[in-house]
Amino acid sequence: MMWLILAAALAMAVLSVRAGLRRRGRERSASVAADLDGILFWGGFAAALGVLGTVIGVSQMARAVQAAGSVSPGLAWSGLRVALVTTVFGLGTFVLALLVWFALRWLDRRALDGGAPIGAGRLPAPRGGVR
Repeated sequence: MMWLILAAALAMAVLSVRAGLRRRGRERSASVAADLDGILFWGGFAAALGVLGTVIGVSQMARAVQAAGSVSPGLAWSGLRVALVTTVFGLGTFVLALLVWFALRWLDRRALDGGAPIGAGRLPAPRGGVR
């Protein structure tokens, strides 16, 4: 399961670099938006795989405990700790995807606004005129 999460993280990294290069090249097209969507997709996919890996790990641990009859609590918690590694790795990949997506999207919107500071040119018109 960890290999699949790593593959999703690598796909996310490739899309991040590609979106960054396209943004630097001033290429404004649907392909940049598709790369940004892909970053979020692969991050979410990694998180889902992480949770699935934990569910499978806990199921295997429960089966082993049932077959053994009785085990020490320390051994059971050790198995649970190993099962949770995939969730930690998957959610970490997802958080990284969110941060990269947010940064590239912010840079892209800033470039579309002509380098203006955030919020510039987006203020509502004053009501009742200016005195």
